[in-house]
Amino acid sequence: MSLYKKSNLELAGNIGKGLRINHGQSSVIILNKSSDNLAVYQNVTCERNKNHTNKIDNSGLICFPTCGENVTIYSGAVVV
Repeated sequence: MSLYKKSNLELAGNIGKGLRINHGQSSVIILNKSSDNLAVYQNVTCERNKNHTNKIDNSGLICFPTCGENVTIYSGAVVV
């Protein structure tokens, strides 16, 4: 992954290959897992639901969103 302009982008999680960030300004992307070819636009929030901070899935991990293959998250989206 490479960014060509300064950006306040936070990115964390198990991200597959082919990540494409289009104008990633003001985005917070914290995923449990993402498969290949994730595309993200500006002002996107992908994070756990603050009301379920103690929710644990079958693997014992705090539940963050999981994205499948060939997913595009467009401008202004909130994924919890």
